[in-house]
Amino acid sequence: MESKSNVDIPVVLIVYTELLPEGPSPIAYISTKRAPQSTNVFNVALKSIALLTSDDVVPNPDVFKDPKVIVDESDAFGIIPYPDQDAVGMSYAFTYAKGEGAINCTLSILVPEAEKNYLFENHQSLRSVLKYTAYELLKILVSNDRKSIHGKLTIPLQNLLEKLYRLGGVLS
Repeated sequence: MESKSNVDIPVVLIVYTELLPEGPSPIAYISTKRAPQSTNVFNVALKSIALLTSDDVVPNPDVFKDPKVIVDESDAFGIIPYPDQDAVGMSYAFTYAKGEGAINCTLSILVPEAEKNYLFENHQSLRSVLKYTAYELLKILVSNDRKSIHGKLTIPLQNLLEKLYRLGGVLS
């Protein structure tokens, strides 16, 4: 069996972002390289939220508390350049109901600019794993209070990375 270090996937950063009242917030992230600068993580949060979400979307709170409905209804994907990081990202945007309001979210994966074809060549497979990961994040978010989710949200991100490693031979 091939070890993770031998599988060549270009993903360098995965970021889960929520648009909170104080602005875009990177809630959870993992990096496959060295620890990313906080400004880089925040830039991914800011740009993905700004480009892929809308303030006028107010979901029906009864419907948008079910993670399956949310990922089935959402289909907002984008490929976004991050020239300041010499990277390109693929982001998936979705919204869930929390209390009386809606929370806009994005889930983003970044690859180096030199590897951007990875995103285009594997677009459909990446869409599927991003949607599934969003579903896993939403299950945690809608079934736990804010204080109890600390640390739990990185688990779906780690699982996403594992899926990308497993798909490495197929995707690359």
